[in-house]
Amino acid sequence: MSDFAILGRTVGPQHPEIQTLLRQARDQQARVLCLCRHPGVPMYIAAVGEELIIKRMPNTGKDHAVDCDRYELPLALSGKAEILGQAIIEDPASEAARLKLAFALTQGKARQGSSGEGASHHTVKADPKKLTLRGLLDYLWEEAELTLMAPGFVGKRNWGLVRKFLWGAADAKSSQKFQLRELLFMPAMYSPEHKDRLAADRERAFAAAAKAKHKKIVIGIVKSLDPARFGGKLSIKHMPEAQLFMDEKMFRAVPKRFAAEFDLWRLHENSRLITIATVMQMPSGILAIDEIGFMNVTESWIPFQHNDEKELIEVLTGEHRRFVKTLRYNVLPAVPMAFGLLTDVDQQGTALFVVPHDAKEAVRAEFDHLISSCELETWRWDASGPRPALPGKQQRLSPPPGRQALEYRPNN
Repeated sequence: MSDFAILGRTVGPQHPEIQTLLRQARDQQARVLCLCRHPGVPMYIAAVGEELIIKRMPNTGKDHAVDCDRYELPLALSGKAEILGQAIIEDPASEAARLKLAFALTQGKARQGSSGEGASHHTVKADPKKLTLRGLLDYLWEEAELTLMAPGFVGKRNWGLVRKFLWGAADAKSSQKFQLRELLFMPAMYSPEHKDRLAADRERAFAAAAKAKHKKIVIGIVKSLDPARFGGKLSIKHMPEAQLFMDEKMFRAVPKRFAAEFDLWRLHENSRLITIATVMQMPSGILAIDEIGFMNVTESWIPFQHNDEKELIEVLTGEHRRFVKTLRYNVLPAVPMAFGLLTDVDQQGTALFVVPHDAKEAVRAEFDHLISSCELETWRWDASGPRPALPGKQQRLSPPPGRQALEYRPNN
């Protein structure tokens, strides 16, 4: 992980004084510099509870070194390219981003799809001017840098850490009417000794939303989906004393609409199923789901869409490789895309492509065109056959010698 320049000092991310330095920098309105490149890439400071974290500035991921933890995939490889500047409007001069959402946040507004999650999978083409519910989850996941995998991350991420990163990702993000942080609810790590406080925090959050007549956006790990007396109920890990209820129509539709996600969850016992849902508290007190989406992630929290992607993630992780995983945002599942970028090979990285084993000829032809037009080095695996050897790993890039730690103030 790259060092930072904070108020003229060069410190590592685990430096014992980093929280003190970050508070001083925030008070002085000074930017932090990521020293993966000379003279440094400006970053901003976000608060997650009482802790301060360093976040990538909007639209600056490409400015970081390819082997930096703050590097972002080139837009040409990402589903973000379809919606950036339309559904996601980032301000490079600040940390702010405005989101145009394709789902209702005000209580009483009807949901768009009877099966739950947004229009992107129910229409021929998604609207690039609005971010779907699942697209929002992809955006937060990428902003939280949870799409990056490196050898040092194996076994180090848990829900508490993922939740902290997601809260940081939501900082300075807003819809037309709301700050994203006021909409989000992600259960804290559960502990029996703190169950009363956790329950009170949850009840207070949903009661405040009900009073303000808006829904909450719940993100969590699925524990089970079960029948209820009327309809169904979704149980979320770390929230054992509160279920999310869905009506009969949604309960019947969700297992069909999200059959692929549930099948992958059943098949891979070491994986997790993440849900994102708009939820409102009813007058009776129950928490009712209005729209819902799901995402499969590996044990290391890397998203995957099908078995072939899961296999490649496990190979890369097992070989201690460093890579960034592509996310689709609003792009339909059947549309060919890059798997991700291998970042431990050279200054640019190698784009990875996985052709599903059951892909039809037309889809294979689309992959051929996508790969031939890619400006980076490419690696292709047709999963109907043997997997070719991966490009060789190079030593981690080192910073230029004699680099000075500079200070950057946004108003200077």
